[in-house]
Amino acid sequence: WSWSDSRIVEVNPQTPSYLYYPGQTATYVPTHTGSIIASYAKGATTATWSTNFIGSVSQLNWFKPWLYYSIEVRHATYGTRNSISNLGRSPTKGYSKSDLTMTHRLNMWASATLNVRNVLNSFNSDMGGRYPSLGRTTYLGVSLRKSR
Repeated sequence: WSWSDSRIVEVNPQTPSYLYYPGQTATYVPTHTGSIIASYAKGATTATWSTNFIGSVSQLNWFKPWLYYSIEVRHATYGTRNSISNLGRSPTKGYSKSDLTMTHRLNMWASATLNVRNVLNSFNSDMGGRYPSLGRTTYLGVSLRKSR
């Protein structure tokens, strides 16, 4: 588990105020990060559950969907009336992602594996809704060993 609370102390007066200001948190640096891993094994079966946590992240508003859709419109008439100079910053919510891996030894020469990435099917990412992460992916496998 880690915690980061770094702040800007002083800003050059020539820097636009919407970019940096005293007391602002570091941009794109999560407030907290952490990981929990639990494993279980009995007989021929093993299972591992891992969860990674990412805390709130301060980011520029141009990664927010409302601004993205207003900038990327085909005709300016359909965009919202937002000024680029009024972007500012806002925090994104923290999130967690979990993975599950299970292996079962079928016999002396074969094992079956199940690997589920992003078990809870979370699309959150550090960059917000404009850059979603992959949803759940599931892998099934068989390992074969040559006997002597």
